[in-house]
Amino acid sequence: MENIEAIRTFARSYFIHTGATLIEDSDTRLAVRAPIEIDKELTDRPYYWMWVEATGQEVEPPTYTFIFDPEAAEEEDETAEWLAPGSFRLQRMYESVCRRGRFVRQFEVSRPDTLLRPVLLVYWKISYVSDRRKDRLLAAAVDLVEGRVAIHADASLPPVQLSDTPSARHLEKARIEWPEATSLLQAALRLHLSHEDHRWAKEALERRREEEQRLALYFQQILREREEDRRTLEAEWAIRREELKWRLGPRILADPLQWAWLFLTPASMLTWFNKRRSASLTCPVDLWENEGTSLPSSARASQSAGAGHRDRPGVRADSSAQCGFA
Repeated sequence: MENIEAIRTFARSYFIHTGATLIEDSDTRLAVRAPIEIDKELTDRPYYWMWVEATGQEVEPPTYTFIFDPEAAEEEDETAEWLAPGSFRLQRMYESVCRRGRFVRQFEVSRPDTLLRPVLLVYWKISYVSDRRKDRLLAAAVDLVEGRVAIHADASLPPVQLSDTPSARHLEKARIEWPEATSLLQAALRLHLSHEDHRWAKEALERRREEEQRLALYFQQILREREEDRRTLEAEWAIRREELKWRLGPRILADPLQWAWLFLTPASMLTWFNKRRSASLTCPVDLWENEGTSLPSSARASQSAGAGHRDRPGVRADSSAQCGFA
């Protein structure tokens, strides 16, 4: 029942915020008339919409009917869709939310005479990758006036009430430009990650060394038996070694999921940027020297921006982290 209620709340909120008209809204059913743009995002028929736009056809806004409990569905209602984890329509809603919510600009609700300060907030997906993978969320914010950076490792921030329009008359001017702000965020992120427990990376390196030893024994045996193919076998051995380094080498990937340009009250700034969470950084810092691991040419990935110490993983921030707001 908890999942059903969570999905119903999410779906209802999604359609309200995207401008849909609610036709029926109950605990077990939701019927909506969705805007055309939303129908494009929730369906998989690009050629149909290309034809509509090319011919100038006028189409009626589509109507969706969702049920959240299949046992409560009406037998004669064949047009209703069951909205559940893994369903096509729910997945498209999630993807739509991710696209629409990737960049936001909001203001904390406050008194008109309050001075609001600009903050750049980024939610990151941190991936610990080797022959195994672990993902977690992390929030990082930079004060665009003083340059302080706060890391919230659990991605949970002190709650604030936000609005699309400012209720305050005074907005403090940012002194830090977007490229510098993203550099500060990446530097603080590397600093934060360097203080974590890296035993998992040491264990991954040990597993890689064991695989390299097995690989060496295999090729040494083959070379003794096929001396005439030495050049070809040595080239193949080198490729396999590089593949092992990439597949089993520990690294940390930092992928920015959402950017928020916020204007916060002094009280919220005090809470978000307390001494336990924040630090002042004036320039990016590189924490780890290059390990010298190159990627195999077949791998569709970019080199780490900062690779690790021998027993530390390399850290790469996704290239989209350089974008910021237009």
